[in-house]
Amino acid sequence: MNKFNLKSLLLLLVSFFFLNYSASAQKNHEPTITKRIGYLKTPNKQLEAVLRKWRGTDTTHEIRYHYNKIDLNGDKKPDAIVFVSGDSICGTGGCELLIFKGIGKKFELITETSVSRPPIWVSSAKTKGWSDLIFYNSGGGIKPYYSHLKFDGKSYPENPSVEPEVKGKIKVIEYLSGIDSYETGFLLK
Repeated sequence: MNKFNLKSLLLLLVSFFFLNYSASAQKNHEPTITKRIGYLKTPNKQLEAVLRKWRGTDTTHEIRYHYNKIDLNGDKKPDAIVFVSGDSICGTGGCELLIFKGIGKKFELITETSVSRPPIWVSSAKTKGWSDLIFYNSGGGIKPYYSHLKFDGKSYPENPSVEPEVKGKIKVIEYLSGIDSYETGFLLK
């Protein structure tokens, strides 16, 4: 009887330490948020013009958007990160995130990512002059994880859920935080 209890206790302790080690190892890949920045509360006409062009002629499905401006490439001009949502563009893995380069008062689409969910994290690390982005991936049957997206000289990767996992500790600024519902964004008309 004593031998059985000792084995059970030993098994319980090993399981406990293994689970704690796994949880802490996974926690290390979670970015450290240094600042949270939500989304802008007023629509942007220049951005809406390029969003209408992006959407094309399909106006049968309602599309909403949340956005914020940030200088991603260090040129002192605001670029834009835009989370778009709607029945026709969202799935179990998320919706679309569009990244625009600011050119004067206009915007040029440089990346269209699929399966995205806000918030988006911007790292101080840069690749080819652009800030690295961190996405949280879940849904669609994948194991949840944080992916690290790097600019390739022309764009960011289009599917965050197939990009490498964040390695080590990374400090980020969180953008598009506080989106409680995809239905709260600006309606694209």
